[in-house]
Amino acid sequence: MRAEDADIERIEAYVEGRMSDAERHAFEERLGTDSALVDEVHAYRVTRKALAQVFAEQQQGKAHNDNVVRPPLTPKRTWVWAAAASVALLLGVGSWYFLGSKTSLPELAECYAVHESPLPVLMSAPQDHHSELDKSMQLFGADRYDQALAELDLLPTSDTVAFYAGLCELGIGQDPSARFQPVIDNDKSMYQAKALYHLMLWHLEQGRRSDAVKLLNEQLRMIDHPYHQQLEALASSNALLP
Repeated sequence: MRAEDADIERIEAYVEGRMSDAERHAFEERLGTDSALVDEVHAYRVTRKALAQVFAEQQQGKAHNDNVVRPPLTPKRTWVWAAAASVALLLGVGSWYFLGSKTSLPELAECYAVHESPLPVLMSAPQDHHSELDKSMQLFGADRYDQALAELDLLPTSDTVAFYAGLCELGIGQDPSARFQPVIDNDKSMYQAKALYHLMLWHLEQGRRSDAVKLLNEQLRMIDHPYHQQLEALASSNALLP
């Protein structure tokens, strides 16, 4: 079995609660050091949830037809990852559409939006022993941004807390500038580039073209920006021209 196939099966088993205690502890140790694996776990959770919702809607809409084949609530791996690929394809098509047409700044912000994964939450810890950070990440992952923000505000100040607090404020439609600025000012922060990117999108959403362009140019000068492709596409599209 290839390593990537084994990881997919482990992700499925972890999310669906099919691991033994020893397997779960070993997997969570990897989550603590492998950010790519954290993203994979979150992507699986999001895709699985989206597919379950689609299946539920299909069942509801066709419940009157006795001949309808109802898919299982837990889709097979093939469907999960095929759906993820389909979403990526649709996003790509959408980007070309926006690049080729005149669109508003808020629409441009929506086109280039990226989803940030929450930090890993250790499933093996008893529920009543979860830290405030674990609680906030659970709520963030469930898109309950106002509650996640309340939990983050109980924590000591750090660039991690400030970054996710800014994302929460974005999620509830509030200005994230005050949250992101300390992260942006910290050249050693692992979230600096991402904070700049999300602040740029906020300015686009608010129709502030000059502020967005300034942040875009600042990011284009950065080395190894995690969203370099999006920035290059945005810069080359001329979509920010007056």
